[in-house]
Amino acid sequence: MKFITKILVLSGACYLSAILLPGIHILNSFWSVVGVAVVIALLNSTIAPILNLFTLPINVLSFGLFSLIINTLMILLAGSLLHGIFVVDGFWAAFWFSILMTVFNNLANTIIGKEHNA
Repeated sequence: MKFITKILVLSGACYLSAILLPGIHILNSFWSVVGVAVVIALLNSTIAPILNLFTLPINVLSFGLFSLIINTLMILLAGSLLHGIFVVDGFWAAFWFSILMTVFNNLANTIIGKEHNA
């Protein structure tokens, strides 16, 4: 149940971020948004930790800001894997998309976490 909730929260964050950013396009379908969220979740749970491990010295020197670049690369990779369903116009669109996704996810997890614990 927790995984489904996280995917739905990530789906909502994807949808809101795609609406707010002109360089991100998701096919207008509920299942397309959920598919994008699943692919991003899988990339963030498999490839991103490996990249974080290899780039640990750079990440330490940049006080963790290099993680934004890794998140951006994961969004670009998702866009190339889901060509036609999830279109990312460039690096900066992916960069701002990853920042918005992080903000929306943190807000939603804070709200859901408080309601779930009560």
